[in-house]
Amino acid sequence: MKRLKEEPWEEGFAQWYEEKKVKIRIFTNRSWDELDLRMRDYYTERAEEYFRIRHHTDLNNLRPTD
Repeated sequence: MKRLKEEPWEEGFAQWYEEKKVKIRIFTNRSWDELDLRMRDYYTERAEEYFRIRHHTDLNNLRPTD
């Protein structure tokens, strides 16, 4: 997964990510350069979670619980 670009969007910014030819945008209230490392990691983790669910890459890791 990679972050492609940033665009001004309404009252914030849209961060574009792509994986396996699927693109999504995540909204932030500040530009990427203004975000601290913790917030960059947070938004990147949200994008990774979306792609993991979207591409079902976690299906083999799920195990039933007793």
